[in-house]
Amino acid sequence: MSVPQVFNFQDKFPVRVEVVDGKEWFCVKDVCDILEIQNPTQSISRLKPEHKTMFNIGRQGDMSFISEPGLFKLLFSSRKEKAEEFQDWVFEDVLPQLRATGQYAIRLLPPPEDPLSLSDKGKLLKLHIQAWKFLSVSDSSKLMLTQKFFLDNGIDSPTLPDYTSSKGIKCSASELLKKNQLQISAQKFNKVLLDCGYLEKKERSSRKYTGKIKTYWHLTKRGQEFGENDVSPQNPKETQPNYYEHTFLDLMQKAGM
Repeated sequence: MSVPQVFNFQDKFPVRVEVVDGKEWFCVKDVCDILEIQNPTQSISRLKPEHKTMFNIGRQGDMSFISEPGLFKLLFSSRKEKAEEFQDWVFEDVLPQLRATGQYAIRLLPPPEDPLSLSDKGKLLKLHIQAWKFLSVSDSSKLMLTQKFFLDNGIDSPTLPDYTSSKGIKCSASELLKKNQLQISAQKFNKVLLDCGYLEKKERSSRKYTGKIKTYWHLTKRGQEFGENDVSPQNPKETQPNYYEHTFLDLMQKAGM
């Protein structure tokens, strides 16, 4: 039997944490209560065996716990606003406290080539997430950008999913116009969607020319019923609208084309 340490999120959600051989494990039930996940067992079913385990914690018997990478996966898959707050709390309060004792002192020493602390990286990731939310990028783009963030910052990659689900097959406007043999150019298509409120133009600074502004297309909230904003392969600071194949003709009809 073990006695986990208890941390309180927002002073009302207890989170039990076990530390074994310098590795933190988070109680699945406690995490799922915060994220409002109804089926804790199903939520961790896709985690690799090395990222989940059982601990006997006394009267409650054996309970499921997940590693830090496993926790990241649950947080990434959650659409609750509280997930971001919980992530900040784990980064900035829980882990620093757990690692502040003598037995974790060696883990507090940052490698020479990486001066950012765990808390700094958590704050940096938060800024990235806020930018992705501002751009309303698709889940697949969020996954790609998150993987790149961990790689660029020398952080051990958590157990992220290999792919994200989508509402359907996505293609560019040009591809779908051609596939459906519609006699309309992509330029005119974009202009009509702009006038109907399905598309909007966003701006960014040019990478090559100081003071020059570049514009790009972005699906509005209304337009996201018919497609998703993916990160542009030409520039990660831009989005590129891609449309669901099964609703494309419906979109054309609603836009009066």
